[in-house]
Parts: sequence; C-alpha cells; structure tokens
Amino acid sequence: MTTFNTQRVDFTELLKPPRAVSQFVDKLTRGLRFHDRRGRNRGDSDRREANRYLLPIRVDVQPVDSGFNPCGESYPVVARDISASGIGIRDTRKVTSKYLAMLVTAPSGEQMKMLTKVVRCNQSGKIYDIGGRFVNYTHA
Repeated sequence: MTTFNTQRVDFTELLKPPRAVSQFVDKLTRGLRFHDRRGRNRGDSDRREANRYLLPIRVDVQPVDSGFNPCGESYPVVARDISASGIGIRDTRKVTSKYLAMLVTAPSGEQMKMLTKVVRCNQSGKIYDIGGRFVNYTHA
C-alpha cells in the first residue's frame, strides 16, 4: 500500500493550458498506448479531442470556488487516466466544487499545477469517478 505524505499545496500560480499541460502530458505518456472508455488499447482515436492514457499517478487536489479561491483543504488522490484536455481521478469523497486545483506528480518527481473544471462526479459503491477538463483560469 502506498502512503502519501500530505502537505498543503500552494495553487496560487496555476499554469495555463493548453501548451504547458499538453507538453507535460506528452512527457508523462511517452511510450504508452491510449485507450477507450472500456479500457481497451486502441490504435485510432475515438470522439475525444485528445487521446486518453491509463496512468495511475499521485495527484493532490484542492477544491476551489468560481473565483479560484480555495474552499477546502488539499488532499491526495490517484489519477485513473489523463489526456492533454483532462484527467480522471478516483476518490472516496464526493466533489461538490465546480473546480479543482491539481498538483500532478510524475513518476520522475516532476510536478505541474493545473486547474480543472469538474465535468462529472459519479458514485460507484464507495468510490467516486470524477472527470475534469483542464481550463485556463482566465477563461474558465
């Protein structure tokens, strides 16, 4: 079992997508095959605007309000998948805020802060499947 060292994350300087996020996701997913909604590897893209990759990595999240001010404490979760346009996470908590600030940590230790608009939060047993789209905080 992995133990996370939780710490307060300063999300005041969020990077603006799409270029920085796209480059970071490219590094994270180099050499991986993308998959469809059913988790099967695919050789061609589906209706999504960006290929999605299974990538269980640490992500620190912090709920933020519509003005992008923190409205809850930061805590660690594990990503399910990631693309240049968004991220899927699994959590034991229901997300009620419209936005989440995220600190994504690559296996190499490299980190990137990003802002995500929550587009879904579906419960499956004791777990919530949360989908977010990366946004530019000046155009959210």
